[in-house]
Amino acid sequence: MSDARSVHTHLHDYERHLAQLDRLRAILEEELAGARGPRAARIEAALDRMDRGLYGACGRCGAFIPYERLLRTFDRPTCDACAAGPDAEHDRRPVAPRAGTAPAPGGASRGHPGRPGAEAA
Repeated sequence: MSDARSVHTHLHDYERHLAQLDRLRAILEEELAGARGPRAARIEAALDRMDRGLYGACGRCGAFIPYERLLRTFDRPTCDACAAGPDAEHDRRPVAPRAGTAPAPGGASRGHPGRPGAEAA
């Protein structure tokens, strides 16, 4: 019984994670529509990280960036400690980004397959 509950718990966590990513993708795409210059480039880079499965992990140390932080600064590529500077203390063990994650089939696409607005970059 505990194995079934564990699978159910993991499935629920995964579904919640996908919903959070959908919400963050929608925010990024909405912001990109009105962005210009360096801000547009930062948002494009965040969408690219999302397509490659690296979004939400610090680009410097690999630590996860909390969902609440991503909601406030959704195009941020680093955790709070790395953003503070090279001598800042990390309060959590770094987690390596997923290695070998391939872009979406058919190239680097935005959005989910079949979702309106899913166009090539």
